[in-house]
Amino acid sequence: PKTDSLRLGPSRGRLAHMNAVAPMRRGLDGRGVRIGFLDAHFRGLQHPAFASLRRGNRMIALRNFTDGRQFGNHGMGVASVTVGNAPGTLLAPAHGAEVLGATTEYTPFERNVEEDYFVAGLEWLYRRGVDVVNVSIGYNTFDDGQEDYAPDDLDGDTALTTRAVDRAAQLGVTVVVSAGNSGCASPDSCWYYVNTPADADSAIAVGAVGPDSTLASFSSRGPTADGRTKPDVVVQGKGVLAAWKDDGYARVGGTSFASPQVTAIVAQMLQVNPALSPIEIRRILRQTASQASAPDNRLGWGVVNADAAVRAAER
Repeated sequence: PKTDSLRLGPSRGRLAHMNAVAPMRRGLDGRGVRIGFLDAHFRGLQHPAFASLRRGNRMIALRNFTDGRQFGNHGMGVASVTVGNAPGTLLAPAHGAEVLGATTEYTPFERNVEEDYFVAGLEWLYRRGVDVVNVSIGYNTFDDGQEDYAPDDLDGDTALTTRAVDRAAQLGVTVVVSAGNSGCASPDSCWYYVNTPADADSAIAVGAVGPDSTLASFSSRGPTADGRTKPDVVVQGKGVLAAWKDDGYARVGGTSFASPQVTAIVAQMLQVNPALSPIEIRRILRQTASQASAPDNRLGWGVVNADAAVRAAER
C-alpha cells in the first residue's frame, strides 16, 4: 500500500515506537499466518475492529475451555492489538492473519484448574495449526486453598503452563508471553518477577515501557530462578488503544497489551519466512532490539525494532 493509504490514526504512536510502520507500508499484514490467543473472554470478536476478519473467513474458531460464563473485554482487547483493522482508529500489524481464540482464563477466580484449561487450550490451538500463540495471562499466587508458586519455581521447568509452552515450541509453535504486572520497588515487597509461563526456556517474554522507553513501573522483571535474563524484549505497554466493549475503544495498559504487539511482528516475520523456528525468531527479536549488546533484567534486550527484525527474517 502507498504511504497515505495506511490510516493508522491513534495507533501510529506505539507502532512508530517499535518501528513497525515501515513493514506495514511494504504491505506486510500477517497474511497466511495463523495466530492463536490464550486469554479470557473474547466477546465473540464481534467488535467492528474484527469485521474484515469475519468477512474474510479468517476467524477460524473461538472456544471456551472454562466452566461457567464470564464477561469482560480482556481477550477481545488483546486480540485487537494484534489483528484489529479499523482504519483511522486502530490498525494492527497482523490484521491480515487468521485467528483462533481459546478462553482458558476464568476471571472470577484464580485456581489451579485454570492451568489445566491453559494446557487444553494450547493443545487445541496446536491441533488447529497455529504458527504463533499470544499468552497475555500468567500465574504465580492463587486463591486460598490452592497451590501457589514461589519465585524459586521460575526455573523454566516447574510450572505446568511453562512446561506446556516449551512443548509447543518443540513442536514448532512460537509462544509470546506477557511478562506480568508484578513489578514493584523490590523483591521484598511483592512478587516482582515474571509470571509463569514467561519463565519458559523457549518463550518470548515481553515487558512494558512508556512512550519514552522507560520501564513501566508495573512491568515484571528478571532474572528467572536459574539465572536467565527476562524479559526478552519490551514495547509500549501504557496508553495502548484497544477495542473495548461493544463498539468502542479504550486506552489500556499492562504487559497484556505489550505482548500482542510483539505477536503481530512475529506474524510478519513468519509471513516473509515461514521456516523460522521459535528460537530463531526470539534470537532475531533480541539481536535487533535497542540494547542488544547489553541486556538486563528490566528491559531485556530492549525495545523491539520491527522493521529490522522483519528484514533479518527475510534473509
